[in-house]
Amino acid sequence: MAPEVPPFLLFLIVLFLLCLWKHPASAATLMPSPNCQKVCGDISVPYPFGIGADCSRDDNFIVYCNETSSPPKAYLFSNESNIEIISISAPAGEVRIFKTIAIECYNSSNYTTKSGSGWIDLTKTSYRLSEKRNKYIVIGCNAIAFILGEGNVSYMSGCASMCLTEKNVEEGLCSGFGCCQTAIPQGLNYYNVSFYILSELSTVRKFSPCSYAFITEEGWYKFSKSHLRELNSSYPDGVPLVLDWVVGTGNCVEARQNSSSYACLSVDSTCHNGTYGYICKCSEGYEGNPYIEDGCHDINECLTQKPCSTIDQICINLKGNHSCECPKGTELDTKRNSCLKKTFPMLPVALVLTSGRSGVSTGFFLLVILGSWLYWGLHKRKILISKQNFFEQNGGLLLKRQICSQSQPSFRIYTVEQIEKATNKFNDILGQGGQGIVYKGIFGNELVAIKKSQSVEKSQRSEFAKEMLILSQINHRHVVKLLGCCLEVDIPMLVYEFISGGTLFYRLHGPEKHYMPFVERLTVSIQSASALNYLHADASPSIVHGDVKSANILLDGKLEAKISDFGASKLAPMDKAKFATVVQGTYGYLDPESLQTYQLTEKSDVYSFGVVLAELITRKTALYGDESQKQCTLALDIVASEKNGQLMRFLDEQLVNEAHALYLYDVAKLTCRCLSMKGEDRPTMREVMTELEGIRSQVLAVGLAENVNEEEPLLGQQTIAYESNTSTSTDLEKSVFSIRGR
Repeated sequence: MAPEVPPFLLFLIVLFLLCLWKHPASAATLMPSPNCQKVCGDISVPYPFGIGADCSRDDNFIVYCNETSSPPKAYLFSNESNIEIISISAPAGEVRIFKTIAIECYNSSNYTTKSGSGWIDLTKTSYRLSEKRNKYIVIGCNAIAFILGEGNVSYMSGCASMCLTEKNVEEGLCSGFGCCQTAIPQGLNYYNVSFYILSELSTVRKFSPCSYAFITEEGWYKFSKSHLRELNSSYPDGVPLVLDWVVGTGNCVEARQNSSSYACLSVDSTCHNGTYGYICKCSEGYEGNPYIEDGCHDINECLTQKPCSTIDQICINLKGNHSCECPKGTELDTKRNSCLKKTFPMLPVALVLTSGRSGVSTGFFLLVILGSWLYWGLHKRKILISKQNFFEQNGGLLLKRQICSQSQPSFRIYTVEQIEKATNKFNDILGQGGQGIVYKGIFGNELVAIKKSQSVEKSQRSEFAKEMLILSQINHRHVVKLLGCCLEVDIPMLVYEFISGGTLFYRLHGPEKHYMPFVERLTVSIQSASALNYLHADASPSIVHGDVKSANILLDGKLEAKISDFGASKLAPMDKAKFATVVQGTYGYLDPESLQTYQLTEKSDVYSFGVVLAELITRKTALYGDESQKQCTLALDIVASEKNGQLMRFLDEQLVNEAHALYLYDVAKLTCRCLSMKGEDRPTMREVMTELEGIRSQVLAVGLAENVNEEEPLLGQQTIAYESNTSTSTDLEKSVFSIRGR
């Protein structure tokens, strides 16, 4: 007979088995051991990353530290992965790594030799190539380099890097001559590089014997002519590449439902949705590591250099925030920006009446002077109070506090007097429209444009300062910079940088109708699309412009496009959901779906941009008169002409005659997709920008190749003119432009 097991021992056995069941070996490590190694050489390894399997959250975040190197090197996953880590950012959800360069060289017999690892495979991991932080770059003088990728969708794109002589190449510029660059799509977890040689040029091979292609961190690479001869020796470890990562799949709502695996462990942390998972961040006003308990700590703003707007204010640190107060017995004087003692105005009286007629005259004269002094004093005080009230109603105190907290503020708050002086008392008018007047202003030697809107809703006043703070932080070469504002008036005035070249509308439809070749129109459209994509995808929070039109696309002296006029722009909510608003904008550009639903979204900007594309390829205005002087809508007519097979007859004759009909048709097809009646059927601005960049690269490549030897067509194929009723792809399309996935 088996001995009886004591109940207490039986209880312990059951409890032990339950613990094993609750914490299997494959489960995520929710808290790292205090004995885990925190650095590898000079690289910090914050949790959920860890050196060793028991120190990371799961296998996705294992870091191998090679101590034999000097200094030690860190690798993602394992030493065999060859994914060397440069730095890890837990708050941003990013990892910077080294990536080798893909190379293809040519010898005297025109044979090619390949070298370098032109691929990366991150499938079945928590990592994606950051489409916001990276660019695809090709260097060489005789090649197109394709990038084939997998992610949310299968992807194929590329750009052409061409030059006939070294004189064609400009130092530092990556514009298609010796160096080209293009964007990558969202969600890419695998890519490979494939080179395509347009023709054999022995003269080019003398100063550019190889072609190079790589994805690297945007803004990091600076092109040099010397790189045409040899690039690899300049970057023996490779080039930096930015990876995005998520700590878990699904969204934040789903993640919170499973408390045993939820990664945001710190009490003062928040969950943020990504495109393919979620990450954790410390709440505003906190810093640290959100992935461990008590990992986020309050930021003591009072220890910073300028926490308060004046040096005599007392800073009081609060949990996640701070406050600034004047010492007892004083109050803040916003005009002098200082804490002053509370005073009460005294009215001096100096009237002496003497006897006799002369005394009465003197007394009356003094009485008139005193009355005038009182009137103008009260009137001036009334104006000052009115300015102060407007300043506070428009959120001036909040805006001023935020500006003072910045070490090098680039945004200014102007007084009414400064604006009046700059605009010659509002006499120098640049333009006038339904939403306001734009004046030319001069501050010192700096030309500016000052916009005075017609009206502003009371409900928007409280949010105005917050919007100004966000808009002032926009820094994109193709977005007009907001320099400051004036809040001492009923309707705030905005100060922008001055753009000298006029509007795209005037260049297309003005009385002179400037000559605009196809490549120039493509360049303007790409620059405008990149600006809108920045507002939609890169600004935090996202910004919907709300009034995209050719009149709001300015051109500088070099004909570079800049998106302007945020009078109708709205800040999108953090969760990217649609939001209700009163739709503003210009008729002919307005999204029909927004007019029906009273909801303004990023896809509304895509529709309006589609109208701009239609203007570029037809040279017709958004509302135009046909031969019978009947008013027509460009958006409706271009879509109808595409459906009826009459598209090429509807386009600008100048462009059709430039022998770019095939690519012109591609732009027109993209335009019609942007003008879809349903927002969900329209592409994103990133997709629009990427497709336009691809078309422009192909146009440049074909144009340059044809100029090399006019007697020998590209790739030995005969040029086939495009016809709208052609149902099959030409040989040219099949050979060179299979990149489009047709």
